[in-house]
Amino acid sequence: MEKRCLITLNDLKFLRPTAELDGVRYEPYCLESQDQDLRPVLGDGLFYDLMNKFHVTGDAMYTPYQELINGKAYSYNGQTIYFDGIKPMLGYFTLARLIQNHSTNITRFGVVTKVTQQSQPVDAQTVRQVVNELRSNAQTYINQAKQFLLHNQTTYTLYIGSDNSGNTSFRILKG
Repeated sequence: MEKRCLITLNDLKFLRPTAELDGVRYEPYCLESQDQDLRPVLGDGLFYDLMNKFHVTGDAMYTPYQELINGKAYSYNGQTIYFDGIKPMLGYFTLARLIQNHSTNITRFGVVTKVTQQSQPVDAQTVRQVVNELRSNAQTYINQAKQFLLHNQTTYTLYIGSDNSGNTSFRILKG
């Protein structure tokens, strides 16, 4: 499976203004978000199929994957529902990862934080607040994606549902 980002830098800039960001900085976080945040929502089968076929746009057979990524209006129980697609979810998760880790650089001299004369680092509490807000926004889109997939099970036959509530913590049960 070739690893490619489902979203672009422009998709991120649509969600939140970003300055001087390039593909080298955002792509690792995008790929992490796809694997660690999107895969549990879609399930392994649908995720694998999507990642192998999403870029094929000329064949009508792959239109459902473009709709899953970009969104669409659809009817369910007599109502028209608009689905935003998975781009916003991925964008918010990618931004959260980027903001949390962007100021840290791994160099041959160790892990460093880059500081310039024109700026100063934001305190850890502010970073946590921004990251939590971005993850909360992503959760809204997770719920929307699950609803869309459940309402369109005949189209997305590889979707088996997910029990990922967006809570990444775990419990240890005593026996």
